[in-house]
Amino acid sequence: MDEAEIFVESIIAPAKEIEVKTVSAEEHNNLLMEFIILQNQPFSLVQAESFIKLVNYGRDPPFAIPKKDAIKSKLTQLYHDKKESIKTSLLDSPEKISLVVDCWSTKSMKSFQGILATWVDSDWNYQQVVLDLDVLHHSHSGKNLAESMFRVINEFEIAHKILTVTCDNASNMDTMMEELARLLKEK
Repeated sequence: MDEAEIFVESIIAPAKEIEVKTVSAEEHNNLLMEFIILQNQPFSLVQAESFIKLVNYGRDPPFAIPKKDAIKSKLTQLYHDKKESIKTSLLDSPEKISLVVDCWSTKSMKSFQGILATWVDSDWNYQQVVLDLDVLHHSHSGKNLAESMFRVINEFEIAHKILTVTCDNASNMDTMMEELARLLKEK
């Protein structure tokens, strides 16, 4: 048989029996939350009639889809749990932590400051995580950037573990580093 015949046979071959997996309500809700997060969907999606029909198509009995307030509450708790887990990882690290900071603006002039932490864990594995992505509502002055960064450093309680801070060479970054050093000394 040539490749074309094999392909045709695979299309017209009788379908294998599909194994139906039983999914618990908890597994279903976790998958739903993963979908909402990764696909950047609004919480209100779970109350859309067409979404409910899609999720429950062919299901008997139908899944009990949580309401948007329950989704919001669960995702907020997941966020706080993950943040605490990251904080624990940073504090448990036997080594120092390096921070990377960058600022940028979208075409619509919405400004952001991102802060990334990198470190080597106790098993000598390189780790990196985004600590914060802050929407900047004020000017990009070095003072404002330093205050934003200082807030994040305090939230994660890592002032004593900072080895380096990497940033670009914009003039406001020089001011930011001077102001951050001042804030950390006063702490």
